[in-house]
Amino acid sequence: MMKIRIIMKSKAVKISIGVVVAIIIIASAWLLTMADNKENVERTGERIQNQIQQISLLTSQSLIQFQNISQKQEEGDLKSALDLVTEEKERNKEINNLAMALTEELKELAKLSIRLNSEKERNITEEAIQYQIEAISHLLNYGSGVDIILQELAKKYEDSIEGRETSIKRDMGQLIGLIQDEIRIAEEKSQEFIKAISLISDEK
Repeated sequence: MMKIRIIMKSKAVKISIGVVVAIIIIASAWLLTMADNKENVERTGERIQNQIQQISLLTSQSLIQFQNISQKQEEGDLKSALDLVTEEKERNKEINNLAMALTEELKELAKLSIRLNSEKERNITEEAIQYQIEAISHLLNYGSGVDIILQELAKKYEDSIEGRETSIKRDMGQLIGLIQDEIRIAEEKSQEFIKAISLISDEK
């Protein structure tokens, strides 16, 4: 009888140890999953920040390009001005493509944020995403405005080169002012995104 009890006790101990080990394995896997989710959010946030920096560089180059276009126009070198307009069209396409790529990254970030265990981290990520959505909206408005300006300038220069009378019907000064406002707001919102998403790394 004593022998049976010892055997049963031994089995119970083994089962208990097995349960504890299983719990430790499950808990470790859960903690690793949490860490992986957070790292994925951070990596996606870093990719978005890199794209924001690329856009900022391109829009800065666009500002310089518009100044060069204006200078060539004042000098009467319309062929060079037209060439610069053509170059700027390609740059603006690149900016628009980056804006669309940002949209896809934000979708991925939104999916990842759902898996974060911390409610605070989820809220921070959601707030950051909202900032960048607003930034993209203003960025697309900027791109549309630039497209209009470039089309108007290209037509004006082409007509002038061909000896045709032409005039720009839009108030270009007002339009340029509007796109400058759009890119300023886009950059402000992007900076808010960067500040918010950086808080995820600070969370322990």
